[in-house]
Amino acid sequence: MGLFHDAAGGPFHSVCVRADGAGIIHGSMGPSSTPGAPARRVRRGGDGDGRWRRASGNLRRAPRNCPNRHRAPLQKSPPTELQLRKNRGPTGPNDINPTKKCRKEIFFLEPCDLDISVSYEQLEDLEEDFEDVELELLRQQAKLSKDLYAKREKIVAGIPNFWPLVFEQSPPEIDEYIQPGDSALLMGALKSLSVERFELPNGDPRSLAIKFEFSENEHFENTTLEKKFWWREAKDGWAGLVSEPVDIKWKSADKDLTGGALALVKQVYEDDKAGKAGEETEAKKKLRELLENTGIGGTSFFAFFGFRGRNISAEESVEATKVAQEKRKARKEGKEVEVKEDEDEDDEDDDDEYELEIFPTADDLAVCIAEDLWPGAIKYFIQAQEQDALSDMDFESDDDDEDMEEADGEDKPPQKKRKA
Repeated sequence: MGLFHDAAGGPFHSVCVRADGAGIIHGSMGPSSTPGAPARRVRRGGDGDGRWRRASGNLRRAPRNCPNRHRAPLQKSPPTELQLRKNRGPTGPNDINPTKKCRKEIFFLEPCDLDISVSYEQLEDLEEDFEDVELELLRQQAKLSKDLYAKREKIVAGIPNFWPLVFEQSPPEIDEYIQPGDSALLMGALKSLSVERFELPNGDPRSLAIKFEFSENEHFENTTLEKKFWWREAKDGWAGLVSEPVDIKWKSADKDLTGGALALVKQVYEDDKAGKAGEETEAKKKLRELLENTGIGGTSFFAFFGFRGRNISAEESVEATKVAQEKRKARKEGKEVEVKEDEDEDDEDDDDEYELEIFPTADDLAVCIAEDLWPGAIKYFIQAQEQDALSDMDFESDDDDEDMEEADGEDKPPQKKRKA
C-alpha cells in the first residue's frame, strides 16, 4: 500500500488490482482512521494509457504491460460506445482480453485525510524518465540488430513458405484478426515481411514501416503493400501512432476482402485533403452505412491498411513535444506549471476522429507485428515445423492401428484422424 496526493491535494491509499482486469479492488481505501477497512468497488472506465492520469480531480491507473502505451487526454466521464468499439477491435463486443491489447483500465480513487506530500507531477516526471530509457534501449536494439535481420532475410529467402508458416503460428494478438479468406491469401501468396523503424537514427524509434511482398494472386495486382505509422503527440497530451490509408488494387469487387471499405476510406482521406474534412461527403455516407450494416465482427486483416488514427500533423507534433519538454524541465527546476484541465468537448472530438475507422486497433496490431512476430519469426517457423511433425506422427499411428485391426479381422469402426 502506498500513499499519494490527488489533484485537489488530498492523499489517498494505493490499492492492489487483480491482473485479470476484473475490476476488483483489494486492500483498503479511505481515511487513516479505518486502516484495513474493506475496499469499496469503484467505477471502471475503458480508455487508459499505461500510466497515471488525472480524472475528475482524482488519479486513475491503467496497465503498464501494454505493448503500445498511449498517453491519452483526461477523461471526465465513463467511456462512450465508440471508445469501447475502439478497444474491442474488429473481433466482436465480448472478446475483451486486457493482456493482449491496449485496453485501458481506469480506477477512480477518492481522497482521504492523510498528509503525504507526493504529487501527481512527480509520478508523471518519473514515468517520463523511464520512457526516455526505454526509447534509448529501442534505438540501440535497432542499431545492433540491423545486420542480423539482413542476414536472416538472406537465409530465409531460400526456405519455401517461411513467412506463411510464421503467420500460421502467429500469436493470438495477430491471429484473431486473420479471417479464413485472409489466411488462404497469406498462405498462398505472401513472399516476405519486413519491419523498419524508418525515422532512425535521428527520429522517433516508435515510428514503423511494415512491408508485405506478394506473388501473383487472384485478389489484387499489388506485389508490395507498405503501411507506415508515425509517432505523433498532440497539444491535449495524447500521443500515439497515426497513418495514411494504403490503396489496394483489387482485381474485381468480389475479390475485395474488405467489401469495398478500404476504397471508401481512401476516398474519404482524399476528400479531407482537398478541404472537405468538415463536410458530409458521399464517401462518408457510404462508409458510415457500410459500418452500420456490417458491424465490427469478421473484419478482414487487409482492412489494417485503411487505418488513419488522429489527424495530427508533423508540425503540431513537434510543437506539442516542445511544450511538454519545457513544462517537464520547469517542474524539475521547482517552478510551478499551470495544468490545464481538458474539456468534455475534447473527448467528443477524439471520438469523431475514430468514427469512420474500419480497423480501430491497427496501431496495436502494428506494434505486435514489430515487437513480437518480426523478431520472433524463426521461433514461430520452428513451431510450425514441430506441429507438422506431430501431425505426421498422429497419422502414422492411426494407420498402424487400422492395419492391426484389419489383420485381426475385427469389425470395428475406424478411428478418427486428427486434422493436420
